[in-house]
Amino acid sequence: MFNLTFKALGLDCSYLPFEVPPEELQATVEEAKALGIAGFNVTMPHKVAIIPLLDKISNEAYQIGSVNTVVRSSTGFEGHNTDGEGALRALRASGFEPRNRKILVLGAGGAARAIVHKLSSEAESIVVLNRSEEKSSIVAGINRGVAKTYSAKLSKTELEKNIGNTDLIVNATPLGTIEMLNDFKIPLANIRDNEWVFDLAYGHSSVQHGPRLRVNALEMLLQQAGLSYQLWFESPAPLDLMRSILTDQNGGDWR
Repeated sequence: MFNLTFKALGLDCSYLPFEVPPEELQATVEEAKALGIAGFNVTMPHKVAIIPLLDKISNEAYQIGSVNTVVRSSTGFEGHNTDGEGALRALRASGFEPRNRKILVLGAGGAARAIVHKLSSEAESIVVLNRSEEKSSIVAGINRGVAKTYSAKLSKTELEKNIGNTDLIVNATPLGTIEMLNDFKIPLANIRDNEWVFDLAYGHSSVQHGPRLRVNALEMLLQQAGLSYQLWFESPAPLDLMRSILTDQNGGDWR
């Protein structure tokens, strides 16, 4: 998506993937700086570990405790987090307005932290469930807004109770929502017809279009890419161009 966008706009840039073992993260950041790399994205498991290796991080990334986009600035490498804003834009682009709604977040990783941080200023309430009750409590505490937050251990009882009382399920775990419900032996029918499902992991069919409403992870990928572009080039992203490229690569529109 990035490389074809750069080519279409005549930009002399390349976007390349690098597999970086945890023990090589510091050396890789130092090498990237020495090579004059203008910016890069960061994926798990480095989103937290990279923070002390950067020269500066944004206020939002600091509050979330996670970085997924780095840009070279006058002070060196500066870290940002686009997970929360990317998720919010993906929700709205898909037709879901989170303002004054009830939201259930499954998982307690970096993406969950960023989404709770962002949506807490929009939603009425947010429930965080995770297999580690301690981690779910920490994520629920990243509340910068008016939303009431509640946390608990992810269990069949808590999942059944909260699925029936939410407007949106944000699944920030590697397991798809359907697979998770199957694991807990919870009927899919427990998800109401007007309830939205947002699986952040790519490749899950989860709840299909039709009687139930779904936000596709590719929409978040696009929105985050647009935010990264904006940070790197200090100009609005050509989102329509990027969407058309991603649509072609995907074999069709996901919406």
